[in-house]
Amino acid sequence: MAVKPADDGEVIASWGFPDERQSWSWEEQKRLMRVNLYSTRCACVLLALNGRNVSEGCVNVSRATAYTATVRVPYEPGTLEATGFDARGRAIATRTFKTSGPAAKLRLAADRTTIRPSRADLSYVTVEVVDADGVLVACANESSLAACVPPTVRFKLEGAGEITAVGSGDPTDASSFHQLARKTFRGRATAIIR
Repeated sequence: MAVKPADDGEVIASWGFPDERQSWSWEEQKRLMRVNLYSTRCACVLLALNGRNVSEGCVNVSRATAYTATVRVPYEPGTLEATGFDARGRAIATRTFKTSGPAAKLRLAADRTTIRPSRADLSYVTVEVVDADGVLVACANESSLAACVPPTVRFKLEGAGEITAVGSGDPTDASSFHQLARKTFRGRATAIIR
């Protein structure tokens, strides 16, 4: 499941992909959103918003539809849930997005638990900004004119080792990778530890 504004006017080259988000946190109430539901296993998919069906019945997903079902939904905060059914009508898959609340904590995940004391051995630590329920806090529009300001994370390392670089994956952020503070992009940033 992936979401984007229905009216964004995005032009995609033949080799490109749409700028979709795996999020149900957006700024504008009632803005029409396009929800794409992708599956090669499900025969059809139902989409519910805050417990009520927002798709017109079970929407077919097949080779004829490029394994994609599209549903247009006016945005409102809450829970967006897709349920996929097989050809016999049995529910076989679900995917849920929840609107995030305010930033409450950081969640860290390292790509490994130990590294060797070597200049060539690195660990990548991903930091996610989450709300009190663990939902990723990400701005729907992270341009300089947007109302939502992505949180900035400051990195500090104690003990043996050093922070080699810090980044966020934001293609428009040209700041140095050697600064220890980074504006998050889509709720995430990464520190590389040596």
